[in-house]
Amino acid sequence: MSLIKAGLNLKTLPRRFLIALGISSFGTLGVFYFTRGWEGIGLIRNLDPLYFVLAACLMFFVWGLDASVFWFLFRGIRNPVPFKDLFLFNMVGTLISNITPFYAGGPPAFIYLLSKKGVDVGKSALVLTTRMSITAILALLVLPVLWLIYGPRVFTSGASPITYSLPFTLILSLILLLYFYTRSSRKPDSYFRKCRSWPLRYLLKNEKFRRAFRWSLVQGKKLRISARVLLSIGWRNLLCAFLCALLYWGAMLAIAPLVLYSLRVADLYLVQAFTGQLALNILLAFSPTPGGSGAAEFGLATLFLNMVPQALLALFTLLWRLLTYHFTIIVGLGALLFIWRRKTWSSQAVKVKSDLKS
Repeated sequence: MSLIKAGLNLKTLPRRFLIALGISSFGTLGVFYFTRGWEGIGLIRNLDPLYFVLAACLMFFVWGLDASVFWFLFRGIRNPVPFKDLFLFNMVGTLISNITPFYAGGPPAFIYLLSKKGVDVGKSALVLTTRMSITAILALLVLPVLWLIYGPRVFTSGASPITYSLPFTLILSLILLLYFYTRSSRKPDSYFRKCRSWPLRYLLKNEKFRRAFRWSLVQGKKLRISARVLLSIGWRNLLCAFLCALLYWGAMLAIAPLVLYSLRVADLYLVQAFTGQLALNILLAFSPTPGGSGAAEFGLATLFLNMVPQALLALFTLLWRLLTYHFTIIVGLGALLFIWRRKTWSSQAVKVKSDLKS
């Protein structure tokens, strides 16, 4: 994998950074314009520095937890990587993701940097896939739990708790069905032969349906193989990775409430804030703008429109974006420069050693 394919082309990096910064600034200015936030910009004098510094420190905790997830996963596949390297590589990958559309540049950059440390590309891809699977599973599990606990209070429609729990009961049943299927040693062809004795045999006489049915069984076999590879990481490391990912999202979603507390906004619906931000982060992954720029600003302002005074909404959006986006880019640039300088020092040390030997 080349440096340019990994998204680390240093010649185009400043241009992509300026484009992402311009779109983000345009989105923030749009929020100020539509909410008339210029009138509330003077309220920054009332900012409580304690909560704001706490939110900034929480970002370092977030980055550390994200690196910890990768550390446990690499440990699970018996290819341990130093935590310091994972932290630096992950920050560079986050930087590239924040300046590329659909957050697509981060994973190739992360894999490239790991390959320079001697980590196999296939193993790095497996760990990244597992990381994304953990995030998807957490979203699938956390949102229903929050809905079951707080749904009848937030969405007062008069429906019974049984009605709220039905969709998530079906989801849980599907997860259990897939789990038992992936643990089964039965071959796909045996399912095909078994279905011939069922009423499904009338459909199997159709050639198109038979091809589609066989294709679905092959995909199920691939799913079973992937699940077994995932479980081969080991329950202990996998559980630790899950816990770190859960803490990561909890800390990440707590930054916006802390920024509001720093602006002395006390009346806040934390459940709506957390669930709304989680949904917003999932949707931003489909944003064609670099790092979700523009969409993140308008999305957050829309999410907190009924929870934050209009005079503070634009200022809150600006401070939140400074912490979660611009601050991340600055630290990512620092990590990239540190890696580049370390590589330069290493090459110089090798040259000095060769000169001494000669």
